[in-house]
Amino acid sequence: MSGYDSSHLSQADSGKTSRTRNFIETLFSRKDDWDNAFPEALADDLVWITNGSSPISGRYESKQAYADRVLKPMHEIVERIPAPTVKHIFADGLWAVVHWRCEGVKAKNGASYEQDYCWLIRTNGHPENKIVEIISWFDPAKLSLAMEGTSVTFPGAQSKIE
Repeated sequence: MSGYDSSHLSQADSGKTSRTRNFIETLFSRKDDWDNAFPEALADDLVWITNGSSPISGRYESKQAYADRVLKPMHEIVERIPAPTVKHIFADGLWAVVHWRCEGVKAKNGASYEQDYCWLIRTNGHPENKIVEIISWFDPAKLSLAMEGTSVTFPGAQSKIE
């Protein structure tokens, strides 16, 4: 990473950082297979935190909870789940930060769903790497516009962020 001084990292930390970065870069490069690649990369015991005060904000305690409470209702709102166009990836140890954009995505009501996302991602560091935690930020106004005129509701998070 240009401009990043990694001299303070041990060999083990440097190796973790490289593995994490490679895993995330490979995952986010699979745009044509994103609908399969992304869910496969999530650990079953995933913790997903969506910041803000939107209908999907809060804490989800498993991959299944996030799929049921967010992804399934999203399929009713948008033409397709957004595939990422990566702007930046930063990694340190088991953590990565991904700034990405979805482009060309419309809601079924015609509203644009193009927006930037920022995800703080923690991996488990195992040989078969999985994502165990995501802390996410997005544009809640885009979600509100996409929901206009629909009867779609989100069951809500298992717990809200204070």
